[in-house]
Amino acid sequence: MLNRIKNMLTHPGMSAVNLYARADRAGLYRHYARRCRAAGIKKLYLVVSLDCDLTRDTDCAAAVCERLRGLGVTPVMAVPGELLEQGAAVYRAIHAAGSEFMNHGHRMHTCRDEPSGAYRSCFFYDALTPEQVREDIRRGHETVRAVLGQPPCGFRAPHFGTFQTRAQLRSLHRILKELDYAYSSSTMPYFGLTKGAAFRMPGGLIEFPVSGMWSRPLSVLDTWNCFEAPGRAFEGADYLREGRAVARHFAKAGLPGILNYYADPSHIADREEFFDAVEEWTRVAEPADYARLLEVVTL
Repeated sequence: MLNRIKNMLTHPGMSAVNLYARADRAGLYRHYARRCRAAGIKKLYLVVSLDCDLTRDTDCAAAVCERLRGLGVTPVMAVPGELLEQGAAVYRAIHAAGSEFMNHGHRMHTCRDEPSGAYRSCFFYDALTPEQVREDIRRGHETVRAVLGQPPCGFRAPHFGTFQTRAQLRSLHRILKELDYAYSSSTMPYFGLTKGAAFRMPGGLIEFPVSGMWSRPLSVLDTWNCFEAPGRAFEGADYLREGRAVARHFAKAGLPGILNYYADPSHIADREEFFDAVEEWTRVAEPADYARLLEVVTL
């Protein structure tokens, strides 16, 4: 909730878009579709990415990837460098099977509270200096290259929901340009609804915003809030219902765009609701990765 309030203060237009979504959600998605067509996106695509934050994500990542490939989806991977090094054999095999890997920074950014055994988020870019952010991105880049044998061309910021101001995003993209990156996927659904499923940032890189819920288009449909968060307001059935509603609206209205969803493997490894949602998406959208979308976008 606090992040949502901060984002609304940072982007005053967010409140207006939220009201628009409540009053005329179909109209908001038609606006989104027009922006997508202007960017060269003429059909509906699906990207599923896996954000691996903990060793328990590494432990089940291969099985989750195999299950997704069985649905016709080759997931994009976002793994912090320290975890990539620890699980190098697992991630090399996933890469060899065709998955694209983004730079997800170097430092692990989820910590275990030993007394309670609970996990908590840590290492937020908005709490670092620009030089510290640059160093973490640079080290993450080098780690991906060292472990997988090729450098990444895209990036996802850790805890990107807390790093959404114009100044932060412009600083981020300047750093990514130094590394000759082609894209980032580090923005919230608000950006997609207003700018389209792909837009070019000042400096030249493409940004692919993540997708939102059907009932709350500005809120991320993420696996933490539906499957894992203590005291959560949503459950697995809500994830499937939201995912199904998005798919059915896009199919019925014939809208182009990108369904850009991410999951933490350990949240959903044994949750049929997640895989059922992915199957719903594949019925209406063409599975792709960001490298493929870069060939489509004409910005």
